[in-house]
Amino acid sequence: MSSKEEISWMTTATGVRIKIIKSPRRTRSSQARWVSNYVEVRTPSFMSFEATRDVALKLSARVLQKRELKYGEKGKDDLMDRALRLNALYMGGKANPQSVRWVTNQNRRWGSATYSKQSINLSHRLMAMPDWVIDAVLVHELSHLVAPDGHGAAFKARIASYPRMDEADIFLQGFSHGKAFAEWQAQNSGHYHGATLEEAPGIFDDDFLGDDDDDGA
Repeated sequence: MSSKEEISWMTTATGVRIKIIKSPRRTRSSQARWVSNYVEVRTPSFMSFEATRDVALKLSARVLQKRELKYGEKGKDDLMDRALRLNALYMGGKANPQSVRWVTNQNRRWGSATYSKQSINLSHRLMAMPDWVIDAVLVHELSHLVAPDGHGAAFKARIASYPRMDEADIFLQGFSHGKAFAEWQAQNSGHYHGATLEEAPGIFDDDFLGDDDDDGA
């Protein structure tokens, strides 16, 4: 094993630069901090590419949330401005979001909306996705704020107004299934050598593009 640190960079969809340092000195935990104008994340060197990316995004989201609380930075305002722009374009201005924010506790859904609070939460995992995919999830959640019929006819009519909705859904499903299969292969390499995606049991539990969360949980 090399004793040198491996350094790589990634940029989130919101323009935040993340410096990832894979260090052989770290044996278990990962750590993140704000440095000048980027987030520095240190992880153990043995972590896979997928695990490193997920940790980097999750820890970076936490760092940015703390900075917003401490310094009043405009990250949340930018996300709200984006939602309001999409509201005007695709909802006819009928949505009235009171809160739109990144969260780090949504690992099974890309987004959620609470109609009673008129709030939207987006998973930190979306930070690495293309802008048009993030927009699709926002439109999905805005639709829940306008059409509180679950996934009924009114809701479906709203999301259909976004021209790349189906494409975004396929993109996110493909990402979720590919990630799940890579994790499954890593965990079962000794038992299912050469297995195909169809032969991997239990990995087709869909990550929804978004869903309503009217109880506020």
